[in-house]
Amino acid sequence: MSENVGALKVALVGLGVAAQVVYLPLLVRRRDIFQVSGGGVVELNEDVTRALAIPSGTIREVAQREARELARWERAYRGELPTPELRGKIVILVDDGLATGASMRAAIRAVREREPAQIVVAVPAAPESTCEDLSALVDDVVCATTPIPFFSMGESYWDFTQTADEEVRELLRAATSARTWAPPARTDLAVLRSELVPTRDGAPPDEVLFHIVGDARFVLIGEVTHGTSLHRSAEEVIAYFEKVDPVAAERARDRYSCFEHRDGDDGQAYGFAAAFGAGESCEQHVVDQLVDLQRRSLQYRRAQGLLGEEEFFYAEQNAKVVANAERYYRTMFGGRVSSWNLRDRHMADTLFALAEHLGWQRGEPAKIVVWAHNSHVGDARATEMGARGELNLGQLVREHNPEDCRLIGFTTYTGTVTAADDWGRPADRKNVRRALPDSVEELLRDVGHKEFLLDFVHSVGAADLLRKALLERAIGVVYRPGTERQSHYFQTRLSDQFDAVVHIDETRALEPLERTARWERGEAPETYPVAV
Repeated sequence: MSENVGALKVALVGLGVAAQVVYLPLLVRRRDIFQVSGGGVVELNEDVTRALAIPSGTIREVAQREARELARWERAYRGELPTPELRGKIVILVDDGLATGASMRAAIRAVREREPAQIVVAVPAAPESTCEDLSALVDDVVCATTPIPFFSMGESYWDFTQTADEEVRELLRAATSARTWAPPARTDLAVLRSELVPTRDGAPPDEVLFHIVGDARFVLIGEVTHGTSLHRSAEEVIAYFEKVDPVAAERARDRYSCFEHRDGDDGQAYGFAAAFGAGESCEQHVVDQLVDLQRRSLQYRRAQGLLGEEEFFYAEQNAKVVANAERYYRTMFGGRVSSWNLRDRHMADTLFALAEHLGWQRGEPAKIVVWAHNSHVGDARATEMGARGELNLGQLVREHNPEDCRLIGFTTYTGTVTAADDWGRPADRKNVRRALPDSVEELLRDVGHKEFLLDFVHSVGAADLLRKALLERAIGVVYRPGTERQSHYFQTRLSDQFDAVVHIDETRALEPLERTARWERGEAPETYPVAV
């Protein structure tokens, strides 16, 4: 950091936010009615003092007592370090977040008296209104996020535990000593280069892959882009009954005909109508059908022997698909989290049922490889989505078999993808934009190898480095380059999300089985019609 720039940490909670650059703490004592900062500056909460009719003498007495306590804190935390010289310097005031901004205003007043050249406020989270209010008091305000609605700072953190006094002292000792001497350290890129494993067309050497997988029974392999049919599963259930019980087939056909009263064949029209009371719900029909099938399971399986076991399992899973798809389409208009969780729970239940079925057939535990999108395969608890209440297949598999699974992710920096502009629209061959700064994809591109694998199970350096929060991109059936940051990026701790990751700098779109002229034509390059 330049000698003309100084960073000051406001208050004590979450000092680690500024641990990389903080030189000295700027202490502020918080009280409901006022804030006291170094130099005896008092910031009153005038609304509270007026409402409670608190005498000025009382405020002065308490403020003096808090100022003495503040001086004790300064001696404990600063030790022998002198008060920083701020005259003519750019001062960056850092806090773990803002609510009303009272503590920050007290800090600004205290710093302003020392005549800095500029004052900049930098916080990871704050209400938009507070950021706007502070912008009138300082030269610049940097608010990384302004959640709407804003309830508390703690909701913006994965870990918001209180920082103990000894932790504060240690952080300050480390930060101040680092200014005078620091041992030579490898750069982040050097760490990754030393631990990567080269791949060929995305595949690592067999011995490396087997070393990562070991004896795991569940191996989930992710992909960064991709593209249940309720109706097809219903048809499979009816077809099964037509073979084993024609009367039951008629009952199934009658129950599933409930879905035929809606236009379209993707279930969304039904879900919209059912969610908003504009049509009959098929919930009871599909549940009755599943229960009816399960109730007769012994009868059907005995009649057909081993083949009957296989066909019954297939029919039962299709009946579950219909039941869960009905719930999914009905909840998708009520909220993303509930419908997403329902879908991934269905994936996990199907996987565990399949493992049990195969294990029973073979007389030994089954080993299964699953290919799915990164957003399903990676552990949601390590991502921004997990903080919003979403779970996923990878998380559920880890919880169910913590020592018996491996999650392998995939990233790409740029290339092409088969995706649509919106749900229900035709697929295009779209250009994937170059990844954003501070993203996993950009960091791995900067390693300088076209493709490689990182093993977080056995490579400690890479795992530690990629445990910090970075942006990650996910492209699904829909790709919206115009709103890419909002539509496709989320925060993640990559080495907690996956056990290993394959990175390929540039990938090409998966070719559809039926290539259309629209897909063949593809999307014009970003520089079209000017070839720059």
